[in-house]
Amino acid sequence: MEMDNRQTGIRVTLQGADDVAVEAAAEELKQRLGSRFAVLTRRRRRDGSELVLTATLMASTTASVDAAATDLIDLIYAHQAREGREPPRRDAA
Repeated sequence: MEMDNRQTGIRVTLQGADDVAVEAAAEELKQRLGSRFAVLTRRRRRDGSELVLTATLMASTTASVDAAATDLIDLIYAHQAREGREPPRRDAA
């Protein structure tokens, strides 16, 4: 089964009472995701309590599947490490 590499835009909302933390989170996402992430709007809630950033993330189906597989492998190895077991060696047949 072959998956296409279709890109789709996902809306991301970052919000919080600490303006610096919200902006730092947006900057970290920009650094990690590059041109696939962009902040579209910055606004403050009506009561002035929180900064709200609306952004878009371009994602592909294949990247999502790869990320999910990587997360699963990380969870398996983390569980084995908690039990004191070593992950399987690649050269073991």
